[in-house]
Amino acid sequence: LTDAINGEFLDAFETDLRLVCRKQFVEDYLLEYDETNYPEPSGGAFHIADIFPTLPSVESVAELGKGLKKVASDMSKKKAQEVSKEIDGLLDEYNDNMRLYETFGDAEYKTKADVVLAKLRREVGE
Repeated sequence: LTDAINGEFLDAFETDLRLVCRKQFVEDYLLEYDETNYPEPSGGAFHIADIFPTLPSVESVAELGKGLKKVASDMSKKKAQEVSKEIDGLLDEYNDNMRLYETFGDAEYKTKADVVLAKLRREVGE
């Protein structure tokens, strides 16, 4: 619950509330409300203005944006390096199996090479 007069934030239960005005008449009600005897905010409450006393400057937001772009760029470079490393590993595995197949003529090595080639194609998106 937020106090319409002083902006104080309050915790309340339904039983603590009472309707004083309908939504469509709020502006008129508040314009005519006598604030002379209105109680001051209690010390235990907090105000939104106290939490966010000023908005950040345009320059600080721009600097933050530059930092976020750099982090995103670094992350994409790292991801590209990981993918490259995985593709290199698959190529090494394929070449090893093909050399063994050519050396010994065992069909098992050819099958393994074909499986690695299928993984490689999935990785590069063919």
